[in-house]
Amino acid sequence: MGSHLARMEPRVALKVWLERIPNFGLHDPAAVTWSTGQVRGPRALRLRIDQGPSQ
Repeated sequence: MGSHLARMEPRVALKVWLERIPNFGLHDPAAVTWSTGQVRGPRALRLRIDQGPSQ
């Protein structure tokens, strides 16, 4: 059960993020630094969140 939950959590988190904050992007794509070794991925991602029209 643990591995199934671990795979489901990021899917649910991403779905909720995209529903609540649909307009976003990287603040400065050139500033992204990457980790190396066993755990790979970005060390930091500065995001730009664009506000949509007022409702």
